[in-house]
Amino acid sequence: MLLGNDSRVEVIRVLGAPDKRVRAKSRAWVQGHHSFEVTKTAVVKAVEAALARPGTAARATHPQAAMKAFAAKIRPV
Repeated sequence: MLLGNDSRVEVIRVLGAPDKRVRAKSRAWVQGHHSFEVTKTAVVKAVEAALARPGTAARATHPQAAMKAFAAKIRPV
């Protein structure tokens, strides 16, 4: 996970701030805590870990589509 729950809440809170000064400080906070290098390293590490696992190629399914298919199975139209 690139951002923990507390960090996600903080990012959402600060990016929506109405005051320019607060937004500027908020951007600095985000860059300080989640710099490009930190994020890049985390993404590369996650991809390498995923590629190292056994398995085959698979198709990704959006959670909403999966839920719709699941709902159709338990409550046919």
